[in-house]
Amino acid sequence: MKKSFNTKLLFFIIATLFGIVLSVPSLFQTQGPKVVLGLDLQGGLNLLLGVKTEEAVKTRYVSLASQINYYALDEQILLDGLNAREDSIGFELLDSNEKAKVDDDMLVVAADNLLFFSFQEFVDFASAKGTSCIMCHEQPSIEKLQRTGVVELDANNKVLGMEEKPQVPK
Repeated sequence: MKKSFNTKLLFFIIATLFGIVLSVPSLFQTQGPKVVLGLDLQGGLNLLLGVKTEEAVKTRYVSLASQINYYALDEQILLDGLNAREDSIGFELLDSNEKAKVDDDMLVVAADNLLFFSFQEFVDFASAKGTSCIMCHEQPSIEKLQRTGVVELDANNKVLGMEEKPQVPK
């Protein structure tokens, strides 16, 4: 047993001395070749992803339709014609009395919008009103109005009508 211990100790001492001898020159080296960093370590590597946005939006609508279907099945709500189109999801409640089963608050946001603000203020506003609300803003550009949903409001901001992507916006 003692012989095995001495062999292990001797091997450990040799390995330690070997490591020290090899590392000492690098401690005193002031000149010489520097390590060249690769592109990723220099911060020069960029990755560009090509996203097919139309396909991504369509896939998201299909996913949302699936979630609506799952919710309806779970709550035993009968839906008719649930389908995901290119730019929307459509369905109809078969029994209008089942509307009461949908008691959760819901925030619907179009998948093709980029919004740079918090929804909390809008959610608080809708909660205080105790009714459904539509978030909208004024858009002076006719060209932009032709690519979006346009609501017509009265003097009290009540919705009189809505048209999706009108050729001649009101």
